[in-house]
Amino acid sequence: MSHSYSGRKKLFIVFIIVLYIWGILGIGTIGVRADEKGQYDISSYLLDSIRDNTNFSMTVYDASNGLMTSSANAIAETKDGFIWIGISNGLIRYDGGSFERIDPTGNISNVLSLYADSSDRLWVGTSFNGAAVLSGNEAKTYDRTNGLESLSVKAISEDGNGNIYLATNAGIGVVAPKDGQLSMISDERISGKSIRNFRRSDQGMVYGLTEAGDVVIISDGCVTGFFSAERFPGGQLTAILPDPRDPNGFYAADGGNKDFLYCSIKGDELVFDVLESGLFYVNSIEIIGGIPWLGYEYGLYILFEDGNIGEIPGLYNSVESILVDYQGNIWFASSQRGVIKLTVNRFYDIYYHLTGGAAQESLLNASAVAINEDYIYIAEGNRYVEIIDINDPGQTPDYDLLDFLIDEQVQSFMTDSRGRIWICAAGYYPLLCYNGKDIETYGVSDGLPSKNVYSMIERADGSFAAACEGGLVLISGNKISNVYNKDSFLGADPVTLAENAAGELVIGTDGEGIFILGKDGLTHISTANGLPSDVVLRVKKDRALDTIWIIAGDSVAYMNSGRQITTVGGFPYYDNYDLFENDKGDIWVLGSNGIYIAPKSEMLENKEINAIHYGLDNGLPFPVTPNSHSFLTDEGDLYISGQKGIIKVNINDNLGYYDTIKMSVPYADADGTRIYPDADGTFVIEPGIKRLTVYGHVCNYTMAEPVITYRLAGFEDTENTVSGRGSVQAVYTNLKGGDYSFTINLTDIQNDYENTLSVKIVKKLALYEQLWFKILIFAAAAAAVAAVIILFYRHKLKIYSRKAEENKNLVREIVEAFAKVIDMKDKYTNGHSTRVAEYTVMLAEELGLDAETVDKFRNIALMHDIGKVGVPGDVLNKPGKLSDEEYHIIQTHSPLGYDTLKGISIMPDLAEGARSHHERPDGKGYPRGLKGNEIPRVAQLIAVADTFDAMYSNRPYRKRMNFDRAVSIIQENSGTQFEKDVVDAFTRLVEKGRLKPAEDDNGGGTTENIDNIRKNNS
Repeated sequence: MSHSYSGRKKLFIVFIIVLYIWGILGIGTIGVRADEKGQYDISSYLLDSIRDNTNFSMTVYDASNGLMTSSANAIAETKDGFIWIGISNGLIRYDGGSFERIDPTGNISNVLSLYADSSDRLWVGTSFNGAAVLSGNEAKTYDRTNGLESLSVKAISEDGNGNIYLATNAGIGVVAPKDGQLSMISDERISGKSIRNFRRSDQGMVYGLTEAGDVVIISDGCVTGFFSAERFPGGQLTAILPDPRDPNGFYAADGGNKDFLYCSIKGDELVFDVLESGLFYVNSIEIIGGIPWLGYEYGLYILFEDGNIGEIPGLYNSVESILVDYQGNIWFASSQRGVIKLTVNRFYDIYYHLTGGAAQESLLNASAVAINEDYIYIAEGNRYVEIIDINDPGQTPDYDLLDFLIDEQVQSFMTDSRGRIWICAAGYYPLLCYNGKDIETYGVSDGLPSKNVYSMIERADGSFAAACEGGLVLISGNKISNVYNKDSFLGADPVTLAENAAGELVIGTDGEGIFILGKDGLTHISTANGLPSDVVLRVKKDRALDTIWIIAGDSVAYMNSGRQITTVGGFPYYDNYDLFENDKGDIWVLGSNGIYIAPKSEMLENKEINAIHYGLDNGLPFPVTPNSHSFLTDEGDLYISGQKGIIKVNINDNLGYYDTIKMSVPYADADGTRIYPDADGTFVIEPGIKRLTVYGHVCNYTMAEPVITYRLAGFEDTENTVSGRGSVQAVYTNLKGGDYSFTINLTDIQNDYENTLSVKIVKKLALYEQLWFKILIFAAAAAAVAAVIILFYRHKLKIYSRKAEENKNLVREIVEAFAKVIDMKDKYTNGHSTRVAEYTVMLAEELGLDAETVDKFRNIALMHDIGKVGVPGDVLNKPGKLSDEEYHIIQTHSPLGYDTLKGISIMPDLAEGARSHHERPDGKGYPRGLKGNEIPRVAQLIAVADTFDAMYSNRPYRKRMNFDRAVSIIQENSGTQFEKDVVDAFTRLVEKGRLKPAEDDNGGGTTENIDNIRKNNS
């Protein structure tokens, strides 16, 4: 973005540029106004340039600092902010920090011309390989295969309809905007002619210049105007530029008569305004600030509005092209010197400008400076004092004052509230007060403790204090009122003074820390009280707070109203000399490494400090003189004592170097392969990439250096910080698949500036990162785990099953053994327990019970009569009818069986079968008289099986009952003695033939002495 100015402002800016370059190159005055050669006297603008507080720095880029060559043929800028430079080695891209050779076609060398078109494509013209057009990651070449009749492309331009024109040694090629096809303009006036230059007008017309000096005007692929060289006064045009204000006017350089022409087209006629420039070969013309700049074969010239021409001395080499970048910096491509850049610089070498550069080498290590309404006072080390009249630098200064100072070594200056200048020195007159006419001196005879005064201040009540070798002096009413000798300061010398809000005098010494002079006398503060060093270089009162700033030893510190010392631990530099505060609350600290600017709030918080640094590489003309005294005016102009002069800078100004610094991420590198963003600006990374390098560019060509931080959100939590210009090269390894945001952030606290760029990076998910794959893997893993678990449990289950089967068999065998024991006890019922168990199993199966329950019921049934073991044998084995007493004894076998089995935890129901198999649904059973569902299920089944077996088995004392009779008795007692559904199941077993009469079933038998039936009959 170029800046435009009007009126005198135009001239001021141009003249300032000229002055600065002129000064850097060490050239004297240009000459006098309007001499016979038309040279322009710019010395009258010296004062304006000082008051305007504007300066320019010149930077030369060549083989010594990264350009790879000291010869440049062309220069251009694309919309992304990159500067492109055409050199013999090829094409160079520059972002303000680093140079990079670009050759996507593999055939770009000997670049002659560059052009950025309206679509932001960069066109490159070469000497031997035709032209190429670069757009993102794509490049296309134009040579003889496309119909280009010459491979030397000297200039490129574009008309208002998007047609691209290539100037060659054999005519003009046209590239159509729609299909990119090339054709040669067929016009006998230019066919086969060598074209040297193109410039586009604001109306979209392209002005061309042939090597013979003919002017050709082109639009939409056709020649719309042609003026042969013979029609111009000198007949030898070398450069041309359409007038941006007049569609029918153009500038031209005519080497034939060494003229600069303004040409007006009136129909078929040309009208000329002629200026004798004295320049026979101008390569390029550019309008900057409304004024023509001429790139000459042997330098650079400016054409002023009054028609005069001014030379920028020192550029005694060919300037091929001129460019103003988007930040307003001015660039020159030189075939003999590389690339030259003029940049706005906030630091102004005022001493050089005031003296016209004549005394530049005579002033070294300025130690003190002061300003009043009329003069600048400058002290230089041990040598002399110089006084310069601001309004008329050439006027002879006051020699009376200089005579007083001729043998003095000036330490510092101070201007008081009355405009007087106080001079602190070492010599016969160690302290002087000068009001512009009269000089008042103070010496040892007046009460000073020595002939050496370091510094002084004016106090709030209008009195003064001076820090001297040997003590402290208070001055009131032009007289020394009090003296505190060296002993008062423990043998140290006071060197720096400040006054706090309470009116107390704060005194810094050269070895004993700080003393505070108040109503109670002197109070001593040293390292024992938190002071970082007992050597104190400066104490300064804060402008708004009751705080004293301190530079002590290698630290910056401050003291609050309670006299508590805090060292600013996060301050970025240690070898500092002085500090000043601006209107915004920023602290400027001057030191051996230049200037650091930090927010006061951050320094008081004593946390991380985001400081801006100015040094020799970004604007400071030369280093600050060690332990020197600088001067700050009420307007914020800081005059810095430097090693080669006085530097002026306004510490309150926002420079406005930029509206927006352009940033971009043009490409990234994935495992050595360059990748570019897609149409949406997203970088898509393949899943197998191990190393990703993101190349961010901050195109900043000013002296300002904002803080640059970057972060890949989604991968890293903290920001990374780099220098304030150039490239950001961020390397990431083993990046997982997913979406990321790469962000570059710029901040400049001094200029209240912030800007952010964010680009999206998507790394495709690897197969193993796909959701379905994860689900599949998870499922497979789960299946594998499940399979292992299943196999494990199957194995365990087999073991447990085998064990359980073994236990089951063991239990069965034990139960069967006990059943045999029971039957052995009752000699008349041999096999009874086994048969009851079998019948119980049959009933359980018929009722649909599971196998485990059926098996359990079998064991319980086998043990149902275990209580008979406790019944006396004579009763149990009595062959006849039992008495009631004997019957009651028999009934005890149920509770006896329960007591016997209840402790077996492996089968708790075992005891219930023994206890409850004589219970009845009608409640007439024993031993507890349970009813219906109160009776355990297994007991309900055993009751039927036990009764049936009792009736249908032979006894020694009687025969078994007839089968049908036994079945009918069971059925007759359904719902009373037996559970109805069990009897139904019993009936179904009979009907199915699972229970059937024995082969020898011939009837007979009774129910006498059958325990199950007896009770029922009773």
